[in-house]
Amino acid sequence: MDLRAELRVGEYRLRTLTPLDAALVVEATVAEQAPAAWGPRPAGPYTLDEAVTALREWDPDTAEQASIGVFDGGRLVGALGLMPDGPSSAELGYWVRPEYRGRGIAWRCVVALTGWAHRAVALDRIWLVIDPTNAASSRAAQSGADYISKGAGPGPAGPVNPWHRSAIR
Repeated sequence: MDLRAELRVGEYRLRTLTPLDAALVVEATVAEQAPAAWGPRPAGPYTLDEAVTALREWDPDTAEQASIGVFDGGRLVGALGLMPDGPSSAELGYWVRPEYRGRGIAWRCVVALTGWAHRAVALDRIWLVIDPTNAASSRAAQSGADYISKGAGPGPAGPVNPWHRSAIR
């Protein structure tokens, strides 16, 4: 499964991140204090060593998952994670740096990457796991990508609300 992506979403460019992008991850997460949906610590800030390690763990050639950066010019303003959990299914996660939130970046990138993953990677099912108290994240799932809520349930860092989207080819 080839998870290397290169897309345009309006003024933003999306491309798969590599360990060479570690300094960009450090800079992008320096002001982050919000909790991460995937664990108890905040989504940042990352040290350079943590960023290199994380990007190696997200290398689509060796880890079978990918982190796709969202760029405004040369600045990393967000990231999406695509994590296959079967031959035609994957979880999609997303994060936008604090000062870029509220601009609709997450939902536009979720829509674009979802479409790309259905077409280019042949994923039939893509799903999101969202903190039900995060209204902005829930709006991103609902805004044009046709994800359907499956109801709130327990998650590793508190309650989560899984959202699913399936494509019929």
